[in-house]
Amino acid sequence: MNVIDYIKKKDNNQLLTEKLYLIVFAVYTARLFLDTTIISIPWSGLVYDIMRASVICIVFLKVGYSDEYKGKRLFICICISALFLLSWMSTWYLFLFELAILLIGAVDIPYKKILKVYVWCAIIIMGLAMLGALTGAVRDLTYVKDKTYRHSFGICYPTDFAAHGIYLLLSIWVVYENIPVMIGIIAMLLFAAFQYRYCYTECSEIVAVLSAVGMAYVWLVSRIKDKKSLIAKFTWCIDQLLTVFMGICAGIIIWMSFKCGDEYPLLQKIDSIISGRLTLAQRAFREYGIKYFGTAFDMVGFGSETVRRSGYNFVDSSFCLILVRYGMAVLAAVLVIYFLVERKALRSGKRKLMVAFALISIHSVIEHHLLELAYNPFLLLAFADISPESDGQVQAKKKITRNQIGYCIGAALLFMMMPIIIPYGKTIVTLLRLYEPGRNKYFIAAVLILAVAAAMFIKEAVDLILLRLDKEKICQKKGLMAASSFCVLLLALIVSEHTISRKMFLYEESLETGKKAISALQKADLPPYKIFVDDIPEIYKRQVGGISNRVMTADSAADDVEEDIVLIAKNDRDIFRLTDEGCWFGELSDREGIYTDSEEAVKILEENGISMSDHYSVRKEVDLADLAGRNGLAMSENGGLLVEGQDKSLIYGSYDVIYHGRLRVEYKLKLLDSSITDGELAKVRLSFDWGRNVVKEQGLTRADFDENGYCTAVIEEDVNTSEGGEYLLFANGDTRIEIESISYGKVDME
Repeated sequence: MNVIDYIKKKDNNQLLTEKLYLIVFAVYTARLFLDTTIISIPWSGLVYDIMRASVICIVFLKVGYSDEYKGKRLFICICISALFLLSWMSTWYLFLFELAILLIGAVDIPYKKILKVYVWCAIIIMGLAMLGALTGAVRDLTYVKDKTYRHSFGICYPTDFAAHGIYLLLSIWVVYENIPVMIGIIAMLLFAAFQYRYCYTECSEIVAVLSAVGMAYVWLVSRIKDKKSLIAKFTWCIDQLLTVFMGICAGIIIWMSFKCGDEYPLLQKIDSIISGRLTLAQRAFREYGIKYFGTAFDMVGFGSETVRRSGYNFVDSSFCLILVRYGMAVLAAVLVIYFLVERKALRSGKRKLMVAFALISIHSVIEHHLLELAYNPFLLLAFADISPESDGQVQAKKKITRNQIGYCIGAALLFMMMPIIIPYGKTIVTLLRLYEPGRNKYFIAAVLILAVAAAMFIKEAVDLILLRLDKEKICQKKGLMAASSFCVLLLALIVSEHTISRKMFLYEESLETGKKAISALQKADLPPYKIFVDDIPEIYKRQVGGISNRVMTADSAADDVEEDIVLIAKNDRDIFRLTDEGCWFGELSDREGIYTDSEEAVKILEENGISMSDHYSVRKEVDLADLAGRNGLAMSENGGLLVEGQDKSLIYGSYDVIYHGRLRVEYKLKLLDSSITDGELAKVRLSFDWGRNVVKEQGLTRADFDENGYCTAVIEEDVNTSEGGEYLLFANGDTRIEIESISYGKVDME
């Protein structure tokens, strides 16, 4: 083999390992991104192990086939990776090990390729999460702050949704040079307005506005011709500042967290504005200390569920979090990574990258996502190729073609059809029960197939139309592709219509009552646009008519912006949100209820035989078989739960989510045997937060049981919103009791 053939073979091997690295990075990013959503896809430990082993193997292959792992850069790469590895060995946070491996593997890979992988993973998964939330396949977790509703759109928390949007838009701006600056500015400002209206995430809103300013700054600087002018010198100063800007941000927030106290009223005021983040960081410094390689501790936040957990312990600032949880060494490594990227970007004229890192620094002051690859792919650019040549050949600005205009028109038409598509999709999701955690995978598969088919149909249809207009020969392949994608969409429509016609009977009872109620409301001149259906809007539109085309969930209906609404939705968790906001509830069937905040509508509905209530009166049964498994207890032949003495008591509950109000818990018990004649045979207990908070307990004596040994023990107490509700029973001595049932529900507040 001659030298030229050897070089070609080596280059091909390097290109292959680069592609393999990007593929594994895409899978890893997708997994991490999915973990930040409410989408339920079970991942076995074996999948994680295979993914991790694949990353390690590919990185070793890449190191073996590359000539770039040498010299000073190799030494710095090894040192930074070693700091992450030492912190991993100290705290056992495995993602630090994975991050070190991925950093080594990213050496000499063009930075835009890394960011493009992230961009497309983020677009696909974030799109799935948002569509899932809009169609009911996953929950749209909604929180209340300052009487404003904050939606998470399928992500685990509103601030996490906003952070995903910020990092995604910044990545798109950095990667795609041909996007007009005005489009980028408008996109950022619109996203800021969207957050203000639906998420109320102050930090990300500010960063979005600053991003628009940063985009304008980069555009203005690129137009400076005179390099010796005053403006050019000012720009040079800004560039130098940007290279150390993250260090400045880290130093300020850490100093403020240490100094926050009575002697600094200004810092107390700032702490109040940023929701106590300085106090939380200071408490973490005090409790866990600051070590070279960190201290492992659990962070308790409010994400992934709409109830407030006790013992909140969440350090939001990325810099403070890294310092206390992962150590001084990791914080130093992150700042070095930032400095390396900024200096390389400065030398290569990549001002977009410099400004993007500065915006990330501001965001990280009071957000915790700096070390999370699901949000921040820029972390891997420390040793990536940021040279001008990494962009490939410099291309002249392309004119907008007729094809691009056609694609935009097709996409716009598809977007305009969303008010029709979303209610239709929500109906299909409900009928096929795709909202159940085990069925999320079918929802994802269907959406991806339909999205690919729709995109292919738009592209091929536009190309065929333009070929016809230009009187050119129509490509047979394009015609076949357009026809096949259209057939996929048509088949999906046929299957959906068949599903609606076949499963409509499941809602026959609620439909009959609902049609009667809606007809009465419409005759009373209630505006049609005020009547909404959540779960099966398409069926109601066909059966009744006059239904709003906009899908409204219970969370949206509880928003103060909407008044005098009537909503038909599932009668489970939706009841809590709506009745807490003053809506009245009536049962249409065991599946669905009707909600309204209109006194006029309440009167009309009651006149038509629907009993309206302003509290949650539906009771629920605790799964005794599940409790038996949790506690290692036996079940009786009658299906009851056997409690036998102190060692075999009901000590672990069902961990229910309880919403505030008056809770009534009923135990139906049968005394089987006990040698105790006087005193307590057993006691029942209501506790929250996994047993840490005992709300109320009640002792049981022989007098509480009738002559046949039966007893109904009742605990009734006002409770605050909480997670981890438990209904327990402890037997004394050798007492044997059969628990026939445990039920709970809300009653009227006195």
